[in-house]
Amino acid sequence: MDARSGQQQAAAQHSLDGRWWWDGQAWRAVPLSPDEQWRWNGSQWEPNRPASPAGSDATAARDLAYHFSGDALWAIVFGAASVVAPLVTPIYFPILPVFGLWRGVLAVRGGRVAGGVIGLVVSTLGCLVSLLASGLVH
Repeated sequence: MDARSGQQQAAAQHSLDGRWWWDGQAWRAVPLSPDEQWRWNGSQWEPNRPASPAGSDATAARDLAYHFSGDALWAIVFGAASVVAPLVTPIYFPILPVFGLWRGVLAVRGGRVAGGVIGLVVSTLGCLVSLLASGLVH
């Protein structure tokens, strides 16, 4: 509590990127040491760890993995199985490409666009292979 005004002072807070801190009245740039290896957190010096850039390789890999997981992965698996099954066995599974198309639509609607589109294409190819295997299309 501030003795002069009778108000409580807010504790210093850092922004999410770590470059600014709130001193209770305004946002201020975080003071750095002359070699920029240390920053002042309001009460002590601590190592300066810059925020990772938004376009880093780890972020890109995580985003790519997201697009090929969940419903998108199932769409690709069902589509691939519906293409391969008639080629390696005398039986075929006409329901597999339907499941693949359904999962592909769910993936695209859920934000996994890249994997969903690939799943839809592979499942459509699986539909054609199943129709050829059944003899309905010559």
